[in-house]
Parts: sequence; structure tokens; C-alpha cells
Amino acid sequence: MPEIRLTKRNIEEIPLETRGQRLYRDTMVRGLGLRVGSRSKSYFVEAQVRHRTVRTTIGRADVMAPDVARKKALAVLADVYDGHNPNDERREQVLACLTVADAFERFFKARTELAANSVDGYSRTIRLYLSEWQSRPIAEVSRRQVLDMSCP
Repeated sequence: MPEIRLTKRNIEEIPLETRGQRLYRDTMVRGLGLRVGSRSKSYFVEAQVRHRTVRTTIGRADVMAPDVARKKALAVLADVYDGHNPNDERREQVLACLTVADAFERFFKARTELAANSVDGYSRTIRLYLSEWQSRPIAEVSRRQVLDMSCP
């Protein structure tokens, strides 16, 4: 990955990629980088959390100045060095508001190869047995509740 000093001028001179993404590292703040895709440019922070490399986006380059990105990156890196994974926190926020109906909708979008009969069977099961749970956040559904529902 090329290393450049992330300045407004340098960022504007970097062309968008035709395919895929290209990553650039900042020479001033270790862990800060710029991800250049086919549509946009975004700042990211990369660090090790529990012996794993974690990369998280902190903002778009057309909205955020490089100095602001550096300050934000330092704050994220401080949390990372304390052992916090910023991606876990985002996932928890998403899961906190994800309902059972939303989870099944995501499932069907991800599994486009399912046969029509399978989709119909799953949809029927959801309608018959999980109608009361459709609006509940999925994080509130416990294993015990599922087992209690399945055993008469």
C-alpha cells in the first residue's frame, strides 16, 4: 500500500478506481488510511485488536477534512489500544434494533439461490409460528424462549 501525506490537495489528486479499491496509508498518523473506490474516498483506521487486524471506516473524504480525520483516528486508536473493537460496537447497535422480521428479510436477500418451495415453507413457518415475535428485537429472543416454544 502506498504511503502519502493525507492532505486535501493530495486526496483530490488521487483518481477514483475503475474496479475494486486501493488503500493509501497516512505518513503522519500510523493506522490512518484512505480507501479509494470506484465511487468515493473514505478514511479508515486499522489496528490490531486481540491479535486480529481490524479496519473501520471513520468518514468520507469529501465531507471530512484530513485534520478532523486524524483527530477522529487518534480517538478510535485510543479505544482500540484499550481493547475495544469499534466494529463490535457498531454490530451491537445494529442488532439492538434488528427485529425478527428484519432478520428473516435479510436472510432471504442473502440466500437468493433458495428454491421457491423453500421460501414458501419458511414464510409459512414465520407466519404461523413467529407472528407474535415479528416486531420483537432479535437480541431480546433468548435460547430458552425458542426451546420453550418448540416443546409442547
